[in-house]
Amino acid sequence: VLKKKLDHIEYKKAIMLGEPAIELSRRQVRIYPQRNLFSHVLGQTDEDNKGISGIENHFNNQILNKKFSESSFQITLDTVIQSQVRDALEKAITDYSARGAASLLMNVNSGEIISLVSLPDFDINRRTLVSDEKYLNKITLGVYELGSVFKALTIANALELKIIDENTLFNNLEKQVYNCGASQPINEHDKNLKRDLTATEILVKSSNIGTVKIIEKIGIENHKNFLTKLGIFEKASIELPEKGKSLPMKWDNCTLATASYGHGISTTPIQLASAYASLVNGGYKIYPTLVKQNQNLKKERVISEETSKKMVKMLRKVVDKDDPMQGTAKRADINGYSVIGKTGTAVKVSKTSKGYSKDVMTVFVSAYPEEKPEYLLLVMIDEPKAIPSKGFYKSDSGWNAVPTAGTIIKRIGPILASKNYNIALNVK
Repeated sequence: VLKKKLDHIEYKKAIMLGEPAIELSRRQVRIYPQRNLFSHVLGQTDEDNKGISGIENHFNNQILNKKFSESSFQITLDTVIQSQVRDALEKAITDYSARGAASLLMNVNSGEIISLVSLPDFDINRRTLVSDEKYLNKITLGVYELGSVFKALTIANALELKIIDENTLFNNLEKQVYNCGASQPINEHDKNLKRDLTATEILVKSSNIGTVKIIEKIGIENHKNFLTKLGIFEKASIELPEKGKSLPMKWDNCTLATASYGHGISTTPIQLASAYASLVNGGYKIYPTLVKQNQNLKKERVISEETSKKMVKMLRKVVDKDDPMQGTAKRADINGYSVIGKTGTAVKVSKTSKGYSKDVMTVFVSAYPEEKPEYLLLVMIDEPKAIPSKGFYKSDSGWNAVPTAGTIIKRIGPILASKNYNIALNVK
């Protein structure tokens, strides 16, 4: 082969040479009209049309199989919704001077993924060198400490073990505890929190100290087993080769305490989303997928229906702007959708030295409607900034990931309703 992909002028010149030894041949080339829109999901092919990343890689053998046309499959992604989500994330990056952003929209009953966006992204028609950061799928491959979103998992475990109920009162909570030693005190994130909090208030007000007190009652083995059941420590089942796995951790009294509020424990956003789906869908294990599923799915129960119902009610209070507790996610309380969810703000690990940097990763995991959750939306903002001149006075999740999720829900809600994505699955 002398040259591939001749343009029109080069092709005419080759013909005009009249050289019998030069043979010209046509071949099919993959074209992606949506360019960047699905870059992290579709992936790319090489010069020989062999899939090297994304869905192209995962299904490469099936696509090349001559019998493939007899047994095709349907991808779950929606182009209109994907475009709306991507636009909202691009605006969030601009508004909050962020390094990047990502989002996942999933059916909590089937695990079908309707949208998956990771920014920055790239034009998959251009097989030129792309920076590593643009290639990174933050949702499936990125491994992060995700902060206070883990508090919901801690409280769900305690409810499941019947160590507490939603009204259990914790009296005289300190502003600091020393599970990691005197030199590394664990601080309450909000010094103005009252000292007596119920389990529900601990979740709604996102109390670090209250969550530590709860996990002390749970213990290491019980919590490891619970997170394992929810899939936090296993690679996601999604049909992509780009999948990360939770980082190994040494469990002791210190790491147990910090894991209760999402520090010192790292996982991928898609693993977290799967765990949250189980919290709100009645207690069933979910396997995220990009392929349309049979409606008669067999499901594995991982938590009780009672615990799931309690968690849904508690998570609604985090968002409900009219609730007296005044939670951390009021900016996502979109009229008509009864959104539930939990915020998380995690300080990022330093890239240049040991310990943590001053940059944060913010997350908001939401679902709706409260009455019978159907859709889960995870929004993540990478290194957002507080910009007082724009009215963004803090870099916490409630100031960026939460309103971004609210914008997305407001945009996609009518689309989801019109396309009748609600699927009544028969659980066996």
